[in-house]
Amino acid sequence: MLNRSCDSLLVLLKDYGSSNYSGQATCEGKRGQLMLWFVRGHLVHAHSQHVGAGWDALRTAAMDKVVVISENPESLPPERSIRVSLSRLIKSLEEEHRDTDVEKMYIPVPLHARLESKFKELQSRIRGLSDIKAYSTVSVDKSSDSQSNASESGSEPHERILIELGPRGATWTHYAKGEEVLLKGDATMTTSELMRAGEELISELRVMRGRGVDK
Repeated sequence: MLNRSCDSLLVLLKDYGSSNYSGQATCEGKRGQLMLWFVRGHLVHAHSQHVGAGWDALRTAAMDKVVVISENPESLPPERSIRVSLSRLIKSLEEEHRDTDVEKMYIPVPLHARLESKFKELQSRIRGLSDIKAYSTVSVDKSSDSQSNASESGSEPHERILIELGPRGATWTHYAKGEEVLLKGDATMTTSELMRAGEELISELRVMRGRGVDK
């Protein structure tokens, strides 16, 4: 696959996955170099020289044309920043870029007092939780000269959850109906602890929505 040009990073990820590749691959695109580590076809770590590691490194370059410039089957991943299956990761990236004419703006919103209370209760039981943030997602048509056509992306039918672990800590993100809720934990947190905290938070959100309580 060395020196092969791919129409997009997504195509490259699918090719490495189908070939059950293990090792490190470096590709070059318009945003610079991106290093990828695979274990038997599963992507476990990604690092961009400009963006950083994990999801952020992939989402910014998902639709870019790339060229593989080096491979090292003996290289082991320095960390694990990707902890979802390759098929799920690719699906999330495709959803993120399904319309290249639409750009999403992430607007911080204040937490409802009930969610703040739930987060503090989780902190008292689950060691390592450090922060919680909420965002409203608005889609802006980039082909328009004005933002008068901006619309809430709450019409999106899918809920998604993304978990990322890195040397500085862990993040759990819930995407649904034009909203994002982000939980952060320190480096002592495990994936199971983070998932447990996230599941409890989702349950609280659903109770609030069922009672007509705004976030």
